[in-house]
Amino acid sequence: LPTLLENCSSQGRPVSAVLVDLDHFKQINDALGHVAGDEVLKVVGELLRTAVRREDLAVRYGGEEFLLVLAGARRLHARLLAERIRERLEATRFPAYAELLVTCSIGVAERGEIEAIEEWFHRADQALYRAKERGRNRSEAAPMPREGT
Repeated sequence: LPTLLENCSSQGRPVSAVLVDLDHFKQINDALGHVAGDEVLKVVGELLRTAVRREDLAVRYGGEEFLLVLAGARRLHARLLAERIRERLEATRFPAYAELLVTCSIGVAERGEIEAIEEWFHRADQALYRAKERGRNRSEAAPMPREGT
């Protein structure tokens, strides 16, 4: 992350964070077991890894949360990628679990020029919670921070 951010900063390129949270993941573990939950995490991880470029970052951020950091991406482009990811995941089928439908909620935030990493990720997290509050299986983008205030 520090290298990616330094490269973007030195080149004057934007950078966006995409925070992906699997909807109702606990229910998958409870109903189908942790083996099924692990399979879902592996499939989602691979889906996200293939959705980003080599210069981007894709990591598991927590239990069922994943973080993408997109070099050179403005908020609009990050939101478009988030929607493609959301649609791909919703269309994914798990052969061993025929009835399983997995969806995700996504928060997007473009980093402000002088914004601290913690604040930037917090804005992505707030956008993620808005997506959950508005019904899940959707993405939301955080407004840009007000610089210098």
